[in-house]
Amino acid sequence: MIESLRCPRCGSPRIIKSGISWSGRNKRQRYACLDCHSVTIKPVEKETEATAVDEIASVGEGDSHASS
Repeated sequence: MIESLRCPRCGSPRIIKSGISWSGRNKRQRYACLDCHSVTIKPVEKETEATAVDEIASVGEGDSHASS
């Protein structure tokens, strides 16, 4: 399983590589979800803890004028 990816349909982290999709001369990696059995070429990247903390901090900065 690929730790940093999630299924775009169900959100499961249980994603595996599932072959290659050809479109003309372009090739793209396909991924399959082990939970909902969907196949995609665009899995969602799993949000890291550092990214989540940065987003929460940026939301809190916008409310500084409300407490005065």
